[in-house]
Amino acid sequence: MIRKYALFSKAFPIVHWLFVAILALIQVGSSYLILESNQLIFAWGVILPALPIFLFATASSYKKKYLHS
Repeated sequence: MIRKYALFSKAFPIVHWLFVAILALIQVGSSYLILESNQLIFAWGVILPALPIFLFATASSYKKKYLHS
């Protein structure tokens, strides 16, 4: 799965950038809502995007090692 996403992000860098931007906005928005309303239900918006971000980081490492331009 990591190899496939690395190939995808190399082939479609704008879509990859869009995914990263959306996840970052979810984390920022959820952090703001946690601070503003003091409800921990918004913590899911901080925790759940961590899984795809880990995938992006691992795919980036794979891409740097094995997919040279």
